[in-house]
Amino acid sequence: NLGMSSHDVGMYRAGACAVDVTPPLGYRLQGHDARKGRSERVHDRLYLKVLSLAAGNGRVCLVTSDLLFFSPEFAAQVKEDARRELGLAPNQVLLTAAHVHTGPFMLAFKDRDKDQVLPDYLTGLRHAILRSLRGAMAAEEPVTLSWGKGMVDIGIVNRRLQTPHGVEMLPNPEGPVDKEVVVLGAWGGDGRLRTMFCNYACHPTTIAPDIAEISADFPGVAQHALETAYPGAVVLFANGCCGDVRPDLVTDGQFRGGTFEDADRMGRSLADAAVMALARADPLVEGMGEGRLAAVDLPLDLDLLPVSYERLEAAAARYLQRPKRHEAESGAWYTPPDEPAIAAWKEEMAARLVRGEVPCATLPMDVQALVVGDVRLTGLAGEIMGALGLRIKAATGFRIAVCSCANG
Repeated sequence: NLGMSSHDVGMYRAGACAVDVTPPLGYRLQGHDARKGRSERVHDRLYLKVLSLAAGNGRVCLVTSDLLFFSPEFAAQVKEDARRELGLAPNQVLLTAAHVHTGPFMLAFKDRDKDQVLPDYLTGLRHAILRSLRGAMAAEEPVTLSWGKGMVDIGIVNRRLQTPHGVEMLPNPEGPVDKEVVVLGAWGGDGRLRTMFCNYACHPTTIAPDIAEISADFPGVAQHALETAYPGAVVLFANGCCGDVRPDLVTDGQFRGGTFEDADRMGRSLADAAVMALARADPLVEGMGEGRLAAVDLPLDLDLLPVSYERLEAAAARYLQRPKRHEAESGAWYTPPDEPAIAAWKEEMAARLVRGEVPCATLPMDVQALVVGDVRLTGLAGEIMGALGLRIKAATGFRIAVCSCANG
């Protein structure tokens, strides 16, 4: 029995909305430099979803997406759209991306990639988010919220290994990973699930880079499986602290690209664990708070920054010591930067030093939390390492989901 028994709903209201945001074909997919081919077909579609939660005069909105990330500028524009059109303050809207590596270019880091970023697509995406926020708020109905969690290994491993050449992207079975799946369910007065949020930490990098097909990877499989298990429900997924955690697809000590069968296996395993977690879920403490948003400065290790020509020379020399593995020999989807790449980086850093642009000692980042009863849906920007997510969970007395790649 996948539903709750019929009962009076609580003080909360919830509404959800989903919209297809699959990009056009014929463009490169962002996430792997090794994926050179342009998208030739859609294996499965990408979705943007919004969950609106309210009680009394309080409301928070969670946006999830089968995308790689958002630029800080894009996130700021979305929040301004929501403020202007819907009266939602920036702290009430949390924007997340599942960090899918088989979706559209969201930001060009290199000049050669600029023609892969589609301005019309990003403009349409902004409109889709605003439309979905409005739709989720309009769909709000009285619900009972429940919170559950469980443990599952869908096939994950830490990807940072200390070697004589420094930290390299290699399997590290002893490295930290977070195997906890957390779920938030919203049940209607008829005892049927209306919407569900799921949080788990693993890079969606299952699909080999020689496959140029649009896909939501294992998070898409999990969401589809859960929506099949709970007919009529909208299921949302946000990635946890997966910065150094990826699928455990390894051959001869090297990571290898996987298949859609691998993504299907991992996604279904996650969905099964989410069903079990929801079956054991407890009601939320009643009480709604609006979101909280704070700017923090993260300190950087000054010893590793090229703040002088001497430091720059030393850093470049360290990088050049790393062995260059050939993709054809190792089957790896990733190789360390080669000599031309290191030389280009060194030249760029030297030019910055000439201009007096010394690297900053801190990195600014927004931290956001949506407060729902005794639950905190927390968002951190960037690819946060697994150990930090575990520390945050251990340090707080709240029931918490930590979402990386949040906002910008």
